[in-house]
Amino acid sequence: MGEHLLSAFNVPFESWVDVCGFCFCLDLVAWYHLRGMEDCSYAPLAREMTTMVHEERFHASFGARRIRDIVQNPEYARLCGATKAEAQRTVDKWYPQALDTFGAADSKFGKLAVAYGIRRWDNETLRRMFRQDIDAQIEAIGLKVPDPLKGRKIL
Repeated sequence: MGEHLLSAFNVPFESWVDVCGFCFCLDLVAWYHLRGMEDCSYAPLAREMTTMVHEERFHASFGARRIRDIVQNPEYARLCGATKAEAQRTVDKWYPQALDTFGAADSKFGKLAVAYGIRRWDNETLRRMFRQDIDAQIEAIGLKVPDPLKGRKIL
């Protein structure tokens, strides 16, 4: 593994469930970041967002479906040798990583990106939107939403 600026990309995968949890949490983060740039003031970037937003949502939904299947489909869980407890552990692992990926709440860059029309929302607004979305999904799957401050490095 290389050394990446975003710490979530320096965390090794430990299992198939871990990969699914990463997709569920981190690809949903990417979807929110890309959505924020859909109407970007930089036209070449704005044009690319249409395709990228759809692709990233597909990746996130893949992770969510796999975590849901581990929790709710005994045959799938048996086939991949996973348990509900393991699904909860992976959500607990990736959730704080995902929240940190939005950056600091008071980020000067986040505010400038909004001011210059690069993004529609600042870091904290994106993080709040993400939490509303993923928290509802986690609960619907039958898992517990992790403490949003536990394991965080960037607030």
